[in-house]
Amino acid sequence: EDYLKRNGNLFRVAEQAKIKYIFFAGDAFPSDINDSDIRNYYSSYKDKYKAKDGKQLSLEDVKGSIIKELKSSRGMQSAYGEAKKAHDIIYQEDNLDIYGNKNNLKIHDVDFFPINTPPQELSSIKDFSAILLDLQKNDISKVLAAGNGYYLLKVIDKKPAYVPKLNTIENEVTRRFIESETQILAEKEAKSILESIKSGETLDNIAKKQGLKVNDTGFFQPGNTIPKLGSHQ
Repeated sequence: EDYLKRNGNLFRVAEQAKIKYIFFAGDAFPSDINDSDIRNYYSSYKDKYKAKDGKQLSLEDVKGSIIKELKSSRGMQSAYGEAKKAHDIIYQEDNLDIYGNKNNLKIHDVDFFPINTPPQELSSIKDFSAILLDLQKNDISKVLAAGNGYYLLKVIDKKPAYVPKLNTIENEVTRRFIESETQILAEKEAKSILESIKSGETLDNIAKKQGLKVNDTGFFQPGNTIPKLGSHQ
């Protein structure tokens, strides 16, 4: 009980959220690319298209790449436009479900999850956890950008962070308590050995008396890792 009181943050269950969201994928908005579009893009970004030796690549060499880039950028622009329109209507009318059903948009339901550990499909949203922390129950988010589209979400419910009662996490608390105590004892023993070495006693003699093994790394190059010890500052 005392260890849990002093180290509650180690066992704290993070704030949780339950949400609904609509995803507007960039590739769901195809656009027609004509030869004029391709030529104009090539002229504007000619320096992008060079071989490893610095030689300029021709329009024919990079036509496929340009078409792909144009479709992606225009698709993302269209996706943002649709997401922004949806946001404004849903924000005013508080009707995410109605809007989604009316416009044949899939509404994703996500049950409670820790805000600091978002679901995989939402992990590409920049600062997602911080954004979600600021939203309250029934709030609609702003349009959230991801690498391949835009998200619009609604907070259905929230659960505050809390420290569980001991009887529900006793095994974990016990394990960590024992680890902590043994670490303290190990540090105390190591400091005692260090003082003995400083007073002139050899490491081999100390190890022999205490039944400890002396290990040898062998020669190694200076770096971030010490053989048999691993990484240490």
